[in-house]
Amino acid sequence: MTQAQWDELTSNNPNWDVILIGDGSGLKAAEPCGYACAIYEKYADGAIKQDMVYGGSSHGTNNNAELMAYVSAMNFLMARKAEEGRKQQYATVVIVTDSEYVVKNGGKANLLPRWLLDRMSAFGYRFVKQHAKRCVFEENVVADKLSRKARLAMTQKKKEKN
Repeated sequence: MTQAQWDELTSNNPNWDVILIGDGSGLKAAEPCGYACAIYEKYADGAIKQDMVYGGSSHGTNNNAELMAYVSAMNFLMARKAEEGRKQQYATVVIVTDSEYVVKNGGKANLLPRWLLDRMSAFGYRFVKQHAKRCVFEENVVADKLSRKARLAMTQKKKEKN
């Protein structure tokens, strides 16, 4: 992301603790899907740690994959916090997405990921969703490529299994 994009994103969300920029890739419910998410985590001392998570599933829609990008990122962050022994609660998680579906919290077909995000909200996480045009952020381009790569790897694995 450019410095100007970073400055705009952080000035629009001055109390951010985590910024997530993700994408998903899927075709049909019965086919494999992939997801990826760039993570920016602000520590209590002001340091910022950057990571990328990605993965796939043996089946799922594109919408499911879009949501799973953010769910997998939050799972990663919660596991790292536990591993490091930090009790710091994330007050504000900024979700940057090119998916209107994610902005609108998903639908009936994706109850599990939506339930997880809703559950995290119930524990005090505040999610701020920001819609971005496709490929505006370099991280979205990388997440798009990684999610597609994960989907294709899952497709190959499924073919080899059959």
